[in-house]
Amino acid sequence: APSEAGTWRPPIVATVASTGEGVPDLVRRLSDHHGYLEQSGQLEDSRRRRVRAEVLAVLGAALRGAWESRQERAIDDILAGTSTPSEEARRLWRVGG
Repeated sequence: APSEAGTWRPPIVATVASTGEGVPDLVRRLSDHHGYLEQSGQLEDSRRRRVRAEVLAVLGAALRGAWESRQERAIDDILAGTSTPSEEARRLWRVGG
């Protein structure tokens, strides 16, 4: 398929696993691709996306854990009028952080 100028076009590299034939060329092509990703900024973008996703996952787990340990009391407090959903969210944010 046609590709935009400057984009990576994956090469076809023939290899034979049992003999190792073509493996040095494959390693070179993988290194070339890594260099392309670095030069184009895509490697940094990918790392940033992974870090962002990891932080969100940790945050989500912390907040879920805090909610699990407090949810019944929080619901009782909200129903009794001694707390609000917003107040409970702020409380969870402090515990999760």
